[in-house]
Amino acid sequence: MVERLIRPLGYNLPLFPMRGYHQHFKVTEKNTINHSMFDMDKGFVMGPMQQGIRITTGAEMTTMNAPKNFGQLKTVLKLAKKILPLEDAVESEAWAGSRPCMPDMKPVIGPADKHDKLWFAFGHSHQALL
Repeated sequence: MVERLIRPLGYNLPLFPMRGYHQHFKVTEKNTINHSMFDMDKGFVMGPMQQGIRITTGAEMTTMNAPKNFGQLKTVLKLAKKILPLEDAVESEAWAGSRPCMPDMKPVIGPADKHDKLWFAFGHSHQALL
């Protein structure tokens, strides 16, 4: 993670991992969508992707070595299947991945104060925005 790169250079930033989950489902004539849909109340997104229809969850604060917890994804899959007929998953296991976050959820973007020509661009949370 980012910490392994910057800590030896003398930077100690309070980064922590934010984990997200998603799973793709095969597109059929009955479930084709052309744009993403966001259920704000239930906290999930369905969107057309090259791999199929992606169902995503919110984010989970965890540690890097914590076991995957697919509970949130299982819950939203039940809800998504009420909206679209999602039958065959593309992957045998849903995806889980972590991204570095700062406590205030704002990214760290700008020049490093201890090294010329070193710029930081991390801490972008699970949105993956820079």
